[in-house]
Amino acid sequence: MKKIYIVLIFALGLILNLLGALFKITHWENGNILLAVGLSLQLIAVVLFLYKLFTSPRFKN
Repeated sequence: MKKIYIVLIFALGLILNLLGALFKITHWENGNILLAVGLSLQLIAVVLFLYKLFTSPRFKN
């Protein structure tokens, strides 16, 4: 997986987190869902980044 995809997944999660926070502040519906999905995407991006980092040949040297 290319690094740009990991960055895009993280950015999408960040945007969803910001929208979820806005929804919660304004008491609109589905703020919890946006926060949960955004946090999940950020977690997936971090796990993918760490996997890519630790499986890199440069890291093993």
